[in-house]
Amino acid sequence: MLQAIALVAPSKPCRALAGAAIAMAVLAGCASAPDTPAAARPAEAAAKPAQAKPHWQRVHLGAGAGYDFPVYANHPLDADLSRIREVVFVQHGLQRDGDEYFAAGAALLKASGRNPDEVLLIAPNFPGTPDHGKGFDGMPQWSVQGWLSGENAVNAPFRISSLQVLDDLQPLSPTRRDCPRWPG
Repeated sequence: MLQAIALVAPSKPCRALAGAAIAMAVLAGCASAPDTPAAARPAEAAAKPAQAKPHWQRVHLGAGAGYDFPVYANHPLDADLSRIREVVFVQHGLQRDGDEYFAAGAALLKASGRNPDEVLLIAPNFPGTPDHGKGFDGMPQWSVQGWLSGENAVNAPFRISSLQVLDDLQPLSPTRRDCPRWPG
């Protein structure tokens, strides 16, 4: 079952609460069992073109030398984000499948009717030790469950807490100075 935390960062608290509630409801709906009988699903899958999995972006986080970290986002994070009015963080679960959670968040964004040019969707992906060899070289990695409890990365030289990573991701959110159209 998908489990997600969605944080919406508009300027008004009621918008944040409403956005988070919508995100959780839609993401929970994505995790529910389909109404279609199992026998019909393979034919449906064959009829739909396969969608390419999203590719993560390597972002540099932290103070000093810092560290690189994989993040899925609907906009290039090194581009001009001045049109962004809202930021939504979607966090993966134990399986470290940020691509799946990003895809669910993108579907939520599409279903919401909001202008995707004005919403920055960010899905961090905490690499785990089983992910060795999947392109996360030179990045911190956590034990399978370690990132969930705020533990430090297990690979040297990274001794960064997963909670610190979440703090370090906040500057990716555009500020009022960066986004003159930010409501408020």
